[in-house]
Amino acid sequence: ETMTSTPTPISINGTPMRDIDFFLQSWKCVNHQDRLYLLWITSSPEVRRFLARQPGHIQSNYQQLRQAIIKEFSDPESEHGLIAALATKQGRYETPYTYFHRLRRAYFGARNEPGMEEDTSFKSIFLQNLHPIVSHHLGILACPHSMPIQQLRDLTQKAFNKHKASTKG
Repeated sequence: ETMTSTPTPISINGTPMRDIDFFLQSWKCVNHQDRLYLLWITSSPEVRRFLARQPGHIQSNYQQLRQAIIKEFSDPESEHGLIAALATKQGRYETPYTYFHRLRRAYFGARNEPGMEEDTSFKSIFLQNLHPIVSHHLGILACPHSMPIQQLRDLTQKAFNKHKASTKG
């Protein structure tokens, strides 16, 4: 598939940035311009109109644009949780179990509903914010769109254990 094909618009609740970040995290040569371009071509017409209205200094900075889109299109009730979750990163020596529960608390707050961890955005953030040494061992096997959270957690634990074993001896 080429970049000239018409992409399917992605929902406007912050998902485009997470999808772009997730799928491009393994490509070392991707720059801000690439991310901005992908954000533009994968966005709905409503998001594109919003992007076009932003000042030049916001349009040219992916992180600032990301925050502006989240602020504009997120539900005000859930905005704090999304921003807190985006800032929740796995520590270098933190177990995947501990990281998962910190992220879950940041993203969902006090909510406790069956299956809520299966939210694709939550799973994407879980993978995106893993410590680089864990995500390196994870590789490209993990996909938040097709795998249940328990399978992602199991793979993450195996990657963490693999890293731990490689640092011993």
